[in-house]
Amino acid sequence: MVRELADDGIDVAVACRVLGVSRSGFYEWKDRPVSAREQENEMLLRYIEKIHADPRKKTYGSPGYTLS
Repeated sequence: MVRELADDGIDVAVACRVLGVSRSGFYEWKDRPVSAREQENEMLLRYIEKIHADPRKKTYGSPGYTLS
């Protein structure tokens, strides 16, 4: 939320104070590398989007029935 407020032009110090978080904690979180779980989620999302975009995969139910 602090990052979103900062992106909207709100001073980070003000956003942290209002939300009750420390600036040092915010910057530590912001600079943290992406976790293995987040990387896996991103990979799965790209895979799902690829499958969804494949016109041959738009089938449902028994073979031969396609969604239009």
